[in-house]
Amino acid sequence: MPQSTELDAAEVDVAVTGAVAFAGTDASAPTDADTPVGTVDSDYRDVGYLSADGVVEARDRSTNNIVAWQNSDIVRVVTTEASITVQFTMIQTNPDTLELFYGSAVDPTDGSVKIVPRESGGRRSVIVDYVDGDKFVRLWLPNAEVTEVEGPSLTSGDAAGMGVTLTGYPETVNGDTFSAQKFFSDLVGS
Repeated sequence: MPQSTELDAAEVDVAVTGAVAFAGTDASAPTDADTPVGTVDSDYRDVGYLSADGVVEARDRSTNNIVAWQNSDIVRVVTTEASITVQFTMIQTNPDTLELFYGSAVDPTDGSVKIVPRESGGRRSVIVDYVDGDKFVRLWLPNAEVTEVEGPSLTSGDAAGMGVTLTGYPETVNGDTFSAQKFFSDLVGS
């Protein structure tokens, strides 16, 4: 029976802890996985505690098969739609989490937030970090928008969770067009 010769337990990552932060789309771009977010740009706002489910990164792709008349062979597959999203549930309530969830800033005079269900709050730059020991991984979405919300869930014995899904849109940065960029500290120089 063949066995893999490339087994390396040190290359198995566990997202032990991490953070999510957002800023305006004009915020500075990260250049690595381990520079503190506030050093990248002081406008980034950390959303604080997330639920134990952490962050789910998803890439979706829809395709269309081009089928030939002869033999009904598939001769090409065309991508018709593609996206990247991140989803998480914020369990810390503060002006930053409320603004991200409701799409509207908190009024500091009375502590209220005006809710307009159709409003997303606009596009933002988003950084998702996770740490595993001395490994740092950073996902950057330079142009993302809240496209789905869930909750808040209000139950006895649980945190009032505010779930959000952010979709990354294509952005051109330094001549390259992409929806997200991911940095791995342990891959530098590989």
